[in-house]
Amino acid sequence: MSKHTAGEWRIGRSTEQVFANGSIVADCMWIDRPTNECIANASLIAAAPELLEACKEALKARLITHYGDDPLLSMLHFAIQKAEVAP
Repeated sequence: MSKHTAGEWRIGRSTEQVFANGSIVADCMWIDRPTNECIANASLIAAAPELLEACKEALKARLITHYGDDPLLSMLHFAIQKAEVAP
């Protein structure tokens, strides 16, 4: 697995592009999609590194306090794996 681009991910001036360290990480503008949907997609992508870190911290905390079959643990494991494992 390779690591994602380091640094703060932010939405560019066009509001449909996501940048990290001055380079485009994602371009969410599609001809057949409404602009507000493209902006929402860019916002979600820009938040991805923080969301991944939050999932990892929540998983650690949940593992300390819960045992056995726990749907939240499964959700956290799935989200982290989806973010970190290349298809």
